[in-house]
Amino acid sequence: MIRIEDKNGSVQGYLPDSPSAAGIIGELFSAAGTREGIVAAGADFTVPPYVVGGHRLEIFLDGLLCAAGAAENAQYAEVGSTGTQSTIIRWHDDIPADYDILVRVI
Repeated sequence: MIRIEDKNGSVQGYLPDSPSAAGIIGELFSAAGTREGIVAAGADFTVPPYVVGGHRLEIFLDGLLCAAGAAENAQYAEVGSTGTQSTIIRWHDDIPADYDILVRVI
């Protein structure tokens, strides 16, 4: 099992070792401290291929599930026309370099 911890080391949950065993078709993990700086709000952030509007993305920021949508009520936006394939999302806020980012396409 893969353990997910917050930045203070508290266990937030566990993931199976094999993404395909859980029905996950794509996964990206950007560990805290591995990015050179913040991910700026509004900048393109590359993720595994997904269908825009297909409700197939699970995005966790430092162990917490994020929502897609408008900046008023969500953490990120899917980029592209509904029904098309994309590899880009845009965060609504700056993401510090010391936050884990986990993206799964299910």
